Amino acid sequence: MTREHLSRPDVLEILQGLIRTPSVNPSIAPDEGHGEEAIAKVAQKWLASNGVNSWLEEVVPGRPNSVAEVGTSKGPTIVFCAHLDTVGTTGMTIPPFEPRLEGNWVYGRGSYDMKGSAAAVMAAAVALTREDFRGRVLVALVADEEYASIGAQDFVKRHKADACVLTEPSEGWLILGHKGFLWAEIVTTRARSAWEPMGFGS
Repeated sequence: MTREHLSRPDVLEILQGLIRTPSVNPSIAPDEGHGEEAIAKVAQKWLASNGVNSWLEEVVPGRPNSVAEVGTSKGPTIVFCAHLDTVGTTGMTIPPFEPRLEGNWVYGRGSYDMKGSAAAVMAAAVALTREDFRGRVLVALVADEEYASIGAQDFVKRHKADACVLTEPSEGWLILGHKGFLWAEIVTTRARSAWEPMGFGS
């Protein structure tokens, strides 16, 4: 099979689609809360249309997670996680749901926290469908991170994994975490943002 990689316009298309879909958390901004149902459906449809096994898991009525799976169970399972809800739009000086591209930067509500990350893990899932690898990747696009994390809590009740990469913006710092005890060996390393090869800013 010819291994084709997603182009910059492909990734930009889904990022802009996510920004265009309001997903303000209703628990923190009841007067403008939208919930995650519409955006979860946008994400799931895009993943499915690009050959990724994906589905919705309802957390509470009208607030689902969008979940996807790549690979097989013959090996470790890793989760790529991003949240789909955003904070409110009060105080914004630009149209919040009209994504604007300026050079390598995309502006709009949630572009940084964290629809850019959601688009990145979705693109990674598509790319992995075109690769041979031993193991399994789950994509968890969860609801309600901005308030009580009911989406993440629901996901871990349903799914088991060996590790998770939480793609929350961290200003370029790699943050290590573990439930329970943690032993870490600090080594010098050089890393770059997942967006850099395509020219996106953070």
